[in-house]
Amino acid sequence: MINLTIFNDNLFNAGTEFFNQLGIRLNSNTAVSLGARELLKDHYKDKDIFNNITETYFLGLVDDSVFDGNAPLLGKEKISIKEAENKISPEYKGLMVFAVKLNDSCLPVRGKISELTRAFNRASKNLPVVLL
Repeated sequence: MINLTIFNDNLFNAGTEFFNQLGIRLNSNTAVSLGARELLKDHYKDKDIFNNITETYFLGLVDDSVFDGNAPLLGKEKISIKEAENKISPEYKGLMVFAVKLNDSCLPVRGKISELTRAFNRASKNLPVVLL
């Protein structure tokens, strides 16, 4: 059974522990919230869903090695988002995981979440992303 009380903690720690409970080890060393505008660059839009972002964390990279027991493509070291971006090539078969916290008063509909996800996909060199 998954323990969701972890989300009472810092979002980076909660997200990392959530995936750990699912058996997915994440490899980010960036426990500090990243600025959404700086992270998304040209893909940041002046719209409610973007303006309601209060925290953004890079949680790590996930590839097939997580599920088949092989050594991860990028090794076991903890990496920053910049290091991840530099190591990713067109041949990389994996995805990036981000945790995004919105204002408590923001209750986005599916279309707004999709818009946010598309911006993260484009900012991550079109590598698939998971937003928590």
